[in-house]
Amino acid sequence: MLIVIFPGGLFFILSIILLSGKGSMLISGYNTASKEEKEKYDKEKLSRAAGVMLLLITIAYILMAYFNSLYSIITFLFFVGIAIAVTTVYVRKKCQKTIFEEKKIVSPFQIIIGICFTVFLVLLVSIPLYFYSRPPVYYINDSTFSISTEYGETINISDIKRLQLKNNLPQGLKKVVGINLGTILKGNFTSKNGDLTVYINTAHPPFIYLSTTTGLIIINDQTKTDTQSLFNRLETKIKQ
Repeated sequence: MLIVIFPGGLFFILSIILLSGKGSMLISGYNTASKEEKEKYDKEKLSRAAGVMLLLITIAYILMAYFNSLYSIITFLFFVGIAIAVTTVYVRKKCQKTIFEEKKIVSPFQIIIGICFTVFLVLLVSIPLYFYSRPPVYYINDSTFSISTEYGETINISDIKRLQLKNNLPQGLKKVVGINLGTILKGNFTSKNGDLTVYINTAHPPFIYLSTTTGLIIINDQTKTDTQSLFNRLETKIKQ
């Protein structure tokens, strides 16, 4: 959840600073311009324009994270493109104190590109992390148990030899191939007891131990109640 909140919160704080007419030095392109070049822009208008754009991008980002779908991502990217285009035009028309001289001053387009590049870098990191942080979705069918997530897999019910519910994890868990985002672990790991596969959030015990013909798999769900329910369903299925 922090992976989602942090970028949105950062964007929001920056947008408030810019909307107040301050924080012009946060604007890439403007902050590297010479004193003479900066004087040709109304820095308060420029800051507010950048703040409005960043606030709109923040709202779009939060909505994208909330709805969590390919359509929402496409809509987000389209919305960002529109926000950039409108802001670029506004900066060019309304934020210059004097007639723009291309050879003497950084262009509005460069300023907006600088802002967008910063936003892009944050999103480039935060969006994959967000999707990686999503909890697995479990499906129990007639003969299989599917784990839908990154590095997920499908297990034959007949291959599950033992099922246990524990509050503790094996000691010395280390990633081999997979994801290790703080309390979120997915993929192939090793421990003092040997190799295993995990799909867990270590902050939400208990954990379901699946001993299969191919090795040990440890899973859990978003809450203690959900994990207990999943365990009961698996146990019932195995006994059939």
